[in-house]
Amino acid sequence: RPHSRIKTIGNGRIFLNGADAIWTNEGVVHLHSFDSLRVASELANQCGKIKFYGETGYTFLGDHSVLQIDGSPIAAVELILAEDAKRGAEGSGTCKLNHVNLHFHNNAEWHVGVKSRYNEVNANGYTPHHKLSFHNRMRWQGGTLQDMEIKASNGGIAGAILQNLVGLWCKAQFSNTGIRLNHCDFDHTSVQCENIEPHSWVAHCSFLDGWTDLPQLEVSESQSTLFLEENRFENHDIGLRLFHAQSTASCNAWEGNDTGVVLDTLSRLDAKSPYGKNEWIENGIHIQCHSAYMPLFQSGANQFGD
Repeated sequence: RPHSRIKTIGNGRIFLNGADAIWTNEGVVHLHSFDSLRVASELANQCGKIKFYGETGYTFLGDHSVLQIDGSPIAAVELILAEDAKRGAEGSGTCKLNHVNLHFHNNAEWHVGVKSRYNEVNANGYTPHHKLSFHNRMRWQGGTLQDMEIKASNGGIAGAILQNLVGLWCKAQFSNTGIRLNHCDFDHTSVQCENIEPHSWVAHCSFLDGWTDLPQLEVSESQSTLFLEENRFENHDIGLRLFHAQSTASCNAWEGNDTGVVLDTLSRLDAKSPYGKNEWIENGIHIQCHSAYMPLFQSGANQFGD
């Protein structure tokens, strides 16, 4: 109920045994330092649901505490944010989700201010009006984002890691954080980065089609270099746009776009040796420059098709 409180001292457990088990929460979950709360099922092939309602829900995780929600490959936990639900998580602990399906209904918001580790988590948005935002270090490995808008900020170097993730009809925005996107597939999705931290990269990712009026990948207002390696950008208005930003490019391909790469306002693209071996194929315009530095190609073995 609203304003109710669950407080753990030591190690707590909540069991969602069976498909009919439901934990509804509109109140506060408070974990003291070094304590933990695990939500799971004792049944291997059946697991219940968690439902967040209202605007009073709040989670506080003390130093080195862990909130862990565990499903299984054959029985994921269904975590539902009802219409207008607002949920916040703060503190210096860690939130871990394993085999969880997140459901965001109209105007639902989840603001995650603790360190987060998601493994095989699927997130679905049922309207355009919902928010999933991370304000600390986050790692998401495996799963699907569908019809979602996610934001990550202030995580530091390697503060936002996405690996083996599929994005469908999504917007992903990263600001004031380091990014590492590995082996992700984005379909009708736009990834936007602003003021990235050093040692950021996008590698072995595919971008197919895109979000209307937005590049598939955009980097802006960044002094740190973004490393691009073995990515594909296909069938959209703009594949990559740099604005007051810089990138190296190795073994990438831009194919079938109106414009493969846009370099805008003092931006730099370095595709010379030891980088290079990129391909531009059947784009309307391979590379377009607006008040930017000329791209570097010397001894890079780059290829330009029709």
